[in-house]
Amino acid sequence: MTGWAPWVPDDPINGTSFQAYVEVEPVLTLKPGDVVVMDNLGSHKGKAVHQANRKVGAKLLFLL
Repeated sequence: MTGWAPWVPDDPINGTSFQAYVEVEPVLTLKPGDVVVMDNLGSHKGKAVHQANRKVGAKLLFLL
């Protein structure tokens, strides 16, 4: 389990900035079988975000 996210943007998070974060930070540390839990924020639901998690074999779950 990792700690607090080390990446804090100056602007509001949107799909593009969240995708950039996912491709650079957590995907590099995830291993097959890890579980990623996210809330239902629209930027968390992008196709590229799902693909980045699947690429490393992580399971993606969303809060209800």
